[in-house]
Amino acid sequence: MLVSLVSLSVLAVGPVLADTSITEVGNTGFHRLVDTMAKPGAICEYNNRTQEGDIYAGLLKYLQVRPPKMRARYAGVQDVGWRFMVLRTRRDSAPASWTTTYTSPLQLATATTTRNAPFSDVRINVNVPRNGRWGVVQYAYLVQVEMNWYGVHGSHSYVSAGSLHEVDYYSADLNGYPGGSEGNVFGADCPAYVNYH
Repeated sequence: MLVSLVSLSVLAVGPVLADTSITEVGNTGFHRLVDTMAKPGAICEYNNRTQEGDIYAGLLKYLQVRPPKMRARYAGVQDVGWRFMVLRTRRDSAPASWTTTYTSPLQLATATTTRNAPFSDVRINVNVPRNGRWGVVQYAYLVQVEMNWYGVHGSHSYVSAGSLHEVDYYSADLNGYPGGSEGNVFGADCPAYVNYH
């Protein structure tokens, strides 16, 4: 059974800036998130509906998370893995209290010191709590990415190092509705509700 060093060492963490590593445990290999203004680390997909006249509203329906770039720590081939956590808060809570609402399955692959592990994007459904017709305005979501490097002892695999990063850029996908601006980039988190002309 594989156990994460990172999840054992971090309980709850709020937003940080610029893909800063939240936690590093052990000797990690090269790693980074694909997370810039031009290529955000996560895409927020909205289920659109008409609110009034030409004003459209969108409720968060899916999150798509880009995988990290990860390489082996030592020469040769090394098993590495990643998963992500989705955290939610109410914007009207002060200070913000982030709660983990989803943890993805672990993706495992092999990497070398010169070749990134061949991971793929992951897309998940998001169930936003409902408080009346438009009572979702206060919620926001963020994504944290956990990366692990594995060692082998006899016939057993174990986590030898880990890193936890936070996604800082989120792209809006408004599914082509009139006035929708696909590709708008949010900083810090992904709002549960958006409206636009």
